[in-house]
Amino acid sequence: MIDSKRVLRPEPGQTSSVASVYSGARGPAFGLVGGVLLALTGLAIADEPGGRAAVPVDPASIGMAQPDVTAPWLDEVRAQREAWEARRSAVREQHEQRRRTHHPQGALQSEAWEEDLRRRRAERQERIDQDRESFHRLYPPGWNNLWYFRGY
Repeated sequence: MIDSKRVLRPEPGQTSSVASVYSGARGPAFGLVGGVLLALTGLAIADEPGGRAAVPVDPASIGMAQPDVTAPWLDEVRAQREAWEARRSAVREQHEQRRRTHHPQGALQSEAWEEDLRRRRAERQERIDQDRESFHRLYPPGWNNLWYFRGY
């Protein structure tokens, strides 16, 4: 059982209570935990009395990837995806151009249908916005915390 009120005092011959905990003098579990903590935080206990020296740790040496460095394969995959999307949009545009050329009446009907669809979607969004505004005005000022009704 761990006694949280007990003050750690240095063992005879040791320089600090931190050194005694991390050295494993209190038991093998403390030594293991201390070693892991030292490796992760990059701190090392110096041999001088009462001193600690900061040791810089390379994140790659302990298995952590640096956030600003991307893997080269990720750049390759991204480039492949962008090239595929560019080819796909070019093929789609060619198909639409052929369709407009060979079926001008159908192209006009489809453009009219798409315009009607855009208009109905805009009207629906406008109604949603009006309902939202009327709903927000029902409550006292300051009640809206900007996240609770975000999806409404």
